[in-house]
Amino acid sequence: MADPAFVSQGSGGNAGANSTSVAVKTDAVQVGDLLFATVSGYTAASTSTATPKLPTGWTVPAHGSDLQSNATSGYAIFTYVAVKIATSADVATSTANISYTFGITWSASSSPGITAAIGVERGGDQTTQPDDLQVVSVTSGTAVASPVATASLSNDKLVAIYVEAGNTGGVPSVSGTGLTSEIAYGDTTRGTGIQVADI
Repeated sequence: MADPAFVSQGSGGNAGANSTSVAVKTDAVQVGDLLFATVSGYTAASTSTATPKLPTGWTVPAHGSDLQSNATSGYAIFTYVAVKIATSADVATSTANISYTFGITWSASSSPGITAAIGVERGGDQTTQPDDLQVVSVTSGTAVASPVATASLSNDKLVAIYVEAGNTGGVPSVSGTGLTSEIAYGDTTRGTGIQVADI
């Protein structure tokens, strides 16, 4: 069995809306691949609660979402990770790309925006994805230390996802020995940057 390897990516965003469509090349997707999406959105309603809106077949793993509220700025920021094992429906298309629409349902929505990125991973045992997922949040200007995730299989792929939300839209830097950047997406229109690295 081949070790897991990153093979493709896609990214996109939408201002003034609660959903966005992200495309990934179908010729880079095979049945059994792991598709994973990082989605981050905001609303000018700091007390709002949020839930993910997912395409068919996608799920949010345990500990896979984080809601931050800031009464000073008046904004709430919601970030989640979603995963899917690719089926024939993800590759059977007559076009070069297949699109997935991700969204957020806010209890109160005002001047929203949303950004998303998709990665495609191939190889390894895709039946137990992911083994573990942990989230940590820090305030602006604070260095972040990655939380501890526990691998249950040998040769597990470690994926670190960094999101800078509600700020400049700059791409977060990779911090960690041996990590390789796979997705580096800066969305200055929506003030959100996404960095995905793996080892």
